Amino acid sequence: MIAQAEEKDLIEIMFVYKACVADMNASGLFNWNTAYPGQHDVLADIRKGDLYLYREHNATLGVVCINHEQPDEYGDLNWKYKGPFLVVHRLAVHPAFRNRDIGGKMMKFAHELARDKGYSAIRLDVIMVNPPALKLYQKAGFENVGTIHFAYQKHPFMCMEMKTATDQK
Repeated sequence: MIAQAEEKDLIEIMFVYKACVADMNASGLFNWNTAYPGQHDVLADIRKGDLYLYREHNATLGVVCINHEQPDEYGDLNWKYKGPFLVVHRLAVHPAFRNRDIGGKMMKFAHELARDKGYSAIRLDVIMVNPPALKLYQKAGFENVGTIHFAYQKHPFMCMEMKTATDQK
């Protein structure tokens, strides 16, 4: 079940993010760390109503932020779909529960949320040295728009987009 996060969920959410950080760092992927995603980011997402949880048996297994905010670095890209869009941020699935299509279900939820609210597209960025995440987004139907660099990151990020509305271009 996917539901909007509440402040009471903070400890479980941070547990998922910290488990993902430890797993990624152990694999040599350092785009997240002990400071990010942090409690401040998560609380802000919850308070704005932008954070969603994937839960099974009352346990949080996945987390995703979906909102209208996009990094300034997106501005120079040639996005295919104009009009209103949502942006996916900080998707995480607890490492112990990967390979169960939880990420795919959360991307399907994001697509349905955007479509039902009249958005024409969903955008996101993903660090290019994370093949499982790239595969997840490609399988979900996202297309490559271009690459960006964040000043605080060594590796480039691929920006991706998915059409959600049937009558928008």
